[in-house]
Amino acid sequence: MSRIWNPAYLVLTACLLFSHEQAKATVTVTPWSPLFRGVEHATGSKVPGGGDNIRQFVSILRIDLRDPDIRLLSTPRLPNYVQGSQETGAAGVSDFLEANHVQVAINANFYNPNEVDDLGHAMNVRGLHISEGKLVGPPDPSQYRTSIYISTNNEVSFHPTNWPVANTNGIFTAVTGDYPLIMNGLSVAKNSSSPVPGANPRTAIGATEDGRYLLMMTIDGRQPGWSDGSEDEDTAAWLIRFGAHNGLNLDGGGSTTMSMEYCPGHAMRLNRPSYLLARGRERYVGSHLGVFAKPLSGFISNVVTEAGLSAALVQWKTLAPATSQIQYGVTTNYGSFTTLDTSLTTDHEVTIEGFKPGQTIYFNILSKAAGITYSNHWCFTLGSGEPVSLFGIDKKWKYQVASQDGQPWTKTNFNDTKWPEGAGLLYIEDSPAVDPKTTLLPFPTPATGFPAVTYYFRSTFTNPFPVQPISLTFTNFLDDGAVFYLNGIEIQRIYMPTEPTPILSTTLATGFTCVGGDATCPAIFTLTGDPLTNLVSGVNLLAVEVHNYNARSPDIVFGSALSGVPGDVPTKPPKLNITFNSDTRKIRIAWTGGSGFALQQSVTLGADTSWGAVPSGGTSPVLLSLEAGTRYFRLRSP
Repeated sequence: MSRIWNPAYLVLTACLLFSHEQAKATVTVTPWSPLFRGVEHATGSKVPGGGDNIRQFVSILRIDLRDPDIRLLSTPRLPNYVQGSQETGAAGVSDFLEANHVQVAINANFYNPNEVDDLGHAMNVRGLHISEGKLVGPPDPSQYRTSIYISTNNEVSFHPTNWPVANTNGIFTAVTGDYPLIMNGLSVAKNSSSPVPGANPRTAIGATEDGRYLLMMTIDGRQPGWSDGSEDEDTAAWLIRFGAHNGLNLDGGGSTTMSMEYCPGHAMRLNRPSYLLARGRERYVGSHLGVFAKPLSGFISNVVTEAGLSAALVQWKTLAPATSQIQYGVTTNYGSFTTLDTSLTTDHEVTIEGFKPGQTIYFNILSKAAGITYSNHWCFTLGSGEPVSLFGIDKKWKYQVASQDGQPWTKTNFNDTKWPEGAGLLYIEDSPAVDPKTTLLPFPTPATGFPAVTYYFRSTFTNPFPVQPISLTFTNFLDDGAVFYLNGIEIQRIYMPTEPTPILSTTLATGFTCVGGDATCPAIFTLTGDPLTNLVSGVNLLAVEVHNYNARSPDIVFGSALSGVPGDVPTKPPKLNITFNSDTRKIRIAWTGGSGFALQQSVTLGADTSWGAVPSGGTSPVLLSLEAGTRYFRLRSP
């Protein structure tokens, strides 16, 4: 039999062999990046390939125990501490970081109960746990007996089978896992005999051979496409890859979390906890390990924020003259930039605005000098804002029972001089639960024995705010539904057919606010953002049509109160900066703190009449030729 060669088959085979050779799992590791003095961060990832189809994301902290400002903190005792039952308070890792003002933190020991819904719930820590030199969790002779000790002078020691318990004299911090992963530089992990088998999220801790560095590591899991988790052998391999000589497994699974201080009082996660994705929050765990560290010293320093209700002023200094810009947003993804200020200065000031009271704003300072852009992330929290009353429930209203279909009754130029007027709660109602009833409304003519389906109300109010308010809140007593108009534009429907359904005098309400249908509880709505653009400075018109739920309803009620949270843009006095260029014999005058100022000059510090405008002195910066004699400069507001 003759052999017939198939070139296509040969080529296909070669391609398959080549692809198999190229498809091995890929492991990448980032360089160490400083977060704080003595604290560095790196990440690792493994992309599946070959016979290894596990995907992993690793986040690791390297703590320099020789840095004099480094101090560790494990979860301290509860104030009403009882060993074995009330040892620590349940908290997420980020909660622990923010409450104790540490700069980085991870979860640590196992604990009971495993699941709680209450922040601060009493926990029982498993295995040896020492915080600030005090015993919190006692050692366990049968399980949870692999410990790391940190002494009062930051010397680290590793105890792979800590029973009988090693001497704890002089130990400031101790945390414990259930088994060792690395001993004296060698992996002792075995997937086949692991007490916690399978690919899971993992938290681990280790130390370098010389004892200088403590390593705190998380491996994400249970997230296909991002990170599947790790078994013990892989966990040990990652620790060794990052320099660990000894290491142990801490509590993992949904507890696995690593956080850092993004700015004072605010945490940012450095991993993706599986519990957060499943439940919307971090798991409340009973044991944490945090690190106190000092900020990095760098090109940008002295960051100061002055937060208002809707905006904040940010100031900083740079080591050399540099540009000014801020990247900002309501998350650490930012999303917006301020206008780049190209003037070079060492004192910087930028206003960022357009937010809501109480929001936390994250920002990244950007200053460029000599072709290098320096950055520094930070954040601030806006004030909550106290509402200001614009009118109360006793307000006067013009009212009308006759149909206004086809009439411009919601417009500001509509003539309502012939409409009757009443104050407070306007009503046709005999229920004693609706109180205080102030102005009796008329029945329609000819009399039907029932109120009209629709009643119409108009009133003006004064907007006292110098800038657009953050919000307007309407508190209404309605029987039954209503449509509200501000300066002729519809702003809200309450229990009425949704837009674009037209509203006529015969349109019935779709429901009612309070149980029983009477106006015994308020219907409240708040306007923010775009709807507020219809608010004008000074006098505004509010028009409301109230509709019954039933054409034979025996009652109708209306009353309203309005409050607003004022907006603000914090400002500081402008600062003048004068520099001299010896090459061109010119002076450069620049200022910060806003626009609208006029630059003036004088040869004396005399009366206002001695001051004159500087040509082209309305916009910063200004270049002027150097002249003989003394000159003084000032900024004048309009």
